[in-house]
Amino acid sequence: VSVCVTSAEQATQSLESILAQINDITHMNLRIATSAEEQSTVGKTMNDNIADIDNLASSNTNSAITVLTKSDEINTAAKTLHAVISQFKLH
Repeated sequence: VSVCVTSAEQATQSLESILAQINDITHMNLRIATSAEEQSTVGKTMNDNIADIDNLASSNTNSAITVLTKSDEINTAAKTLHAVISQFKLH
């Protein structure tokens, strides 16, 4: 009987140890899951920011093209004005 009691106590201690280790693993898994979720959120935020930067860069490119076009138009108008003014002579 004593051997059975000792074996049962050892089995109980072993099961308690296993249960404690399972609890530790469960807590680690929760921390890993939380970290993975945080990393996913950061990744999405970075992706959104990159998309915003891309949109701003495209907008800046379009604005630069518009400025260039308008500059060419002003240059053409200035040349035309200069040609018209040069026809007048001061007496």
